[in-house]
Amino acid sequence: MEPEKLRHKFPKHLRLSNSEDYRGVFDLSDVKVAHPCYLLLAKLNKKEYSRLGLIVAKKNLPKSVARNRLKRLVRETFRQFPINPSVDVVFLSRRGVIDIGKQDVHSMLIKAWKRLSLKCQNLENSLE
Repeated sequence: MEPEKLRHKFPKHLRLSNSEDYRGVFDLSDVKVAHPCYLLLAKLNKKEYSRLGLIVAKKNLPKSVARNRLKRLVRETFRQFPINPSVDVVFLSRRGVIDIGKQDVHSMLIKAWKRLSLKCQNLENSLE
């Protein structure tokens, strides 16, 4: 009997799925985390979990392999690093991301999620 495969999926309910969700984050973003390689926009939500939307333009990463790798890394780090309070997040890639190695992107994303989480906690505390 074969051991079960570990499946680290990114469920659909953790994704921003339609244009209204994206528009809500763009128009009413509460928190921004900027970097030369990416921009994170976040809006507090009333759900029990955070959701993620990805925008990785072909203009910024021309090779589809690189775009898909970046999206996988963003989803994986988002899944591993819980953000409290729950927010809707949009990740926008920028041109500088093409010059960074995989390990550097991973560490950069971990720092980004920490910064975002800290800013969201500060925002929630200021609203109370």
